[in-house]
Amino acid sequence: MGAEAAGPFARRNRHRLGGVEHVDEFDPVDERLVPPGIGGNAGGFRRAADLRGDRQKAFEARAGARRTDAFPAFLLQAFDQCGGRGAGAGAAGRIVKLDANENPYGPLPEAVEALARYPHFHVYPDPRQSALRDALGAFLGVPPAHVLPGQGADELLDYLCRLFLAPGDAVVNAPPTFGMYGFDARLAGAKVVDVPRLADFTPDVEAIAAAAETRRAKLLFLASPNNPSGGWLDDGALDRLLALPVVVVLDEAYVEFADRASRAPRVADHDNLVVLRTFSKAAGIAGL
Repeated sequence: MGAEAAGPFARRNRHRLGGVEHVDEFDPVDERLVPPGIGGNAGGFRRAADLRGDRQKAFEARAGARRTDAFPAFLLQAFDQCGGRGAGAGAAGRIVKLDANENPYGPLPEAVEALARYPHFHVYPDPRQSALRDALGAFLGVPPAHVLPGQGADELLDYLCRLFLAPGDAVVNAPPTFGMYGFDARLAGAKVVDVPRLADFTPDVEAIAAAAETRRAKLLFLASPNNPSGGWLDDGALDRLLALPVVVVLDEAYVEFADRASRAPRVADHDNLVVLRTFSKAAGIAGL
């Protein structure tokens, strides 16, 4: 098996299987964000840190690193026709990727600096994650015993579905919202009961309560602020839902962009409340 470069920040592995050559595609790798000494790029983090004073410059540098062949030809053609900016690599370099709500400005400079200072990437981490849980608990105002770190919120959503759901159990969802709630629930064999939001995209609290009670739902998923509408779940609605015999999973992936306080401290007072937080949005490290 051999490696070949596919653009400045992407790699492919070629191998043969049954007499047929295959090319394994990998996501573009921005080597400026590789820790010193890893991947032969000792200056990677220093270069990333140099961008910290100008986030727009960092965004342009990251966008320019995208491979032209990462985008379908029809998409590039449509981009050219709509924007009238020429074709090929230049057009690809001006595409802003919005499908996964990643932070377009790149990692928070403080996050990059903290990662650059960490000296123990070569050592397996503490399986109990004690130091991390202590730090997160202090930041969130939550006892560390109530903190469970994971590899992104998607992993924790998967854990919740595995823990609480058996095939045929009901889950209440409030679309339009983050698609992984229903996806993970169906993977666990659950029945997803969709209760559409009202015309202003606030959750229909009474309809949700009725569905949870009549279907004996095990989990209720809500995002606050909601993705994609941005609405906040008010205290009265949350209190009403916490009174139900159901585990309420409150996804606060975007809480740093709201002018309201996180509900994370309330988990200590409600044994049916789970609050999800993430570094992927505000800290801009979705790829870590």
